[in-house]
Amino acid sequence: INELDPAVLIIGGKNPLNLINIALNPINIQYDSLPVKSFNDCTYMSIKHPSARGVGYKYMFEKANNLVSFIKKQK
Repeated sequence: INELDPAVLIIGGKNPLNLINIALNPINIQYDSLPVKSFNDCTYMSIKHPSARGVGYKYMFEKANNLVSFIKKQK
């Protein structure tokens, strides 16, 4: 992750989130939560996996709006 130097990292699903939390221990991102500003100027966001039951366009739109709002507040 550090080598890629992303500005935003969206983590879809509980298992990938667990791996990220192990790899980047100080972040401690919560599942399906609002974005968390972290080290290396990267915004991390946890969402449900797109194939999970109940995930649809409305859910994805709300999460995208949350992410944009969070980034705008940081500027």
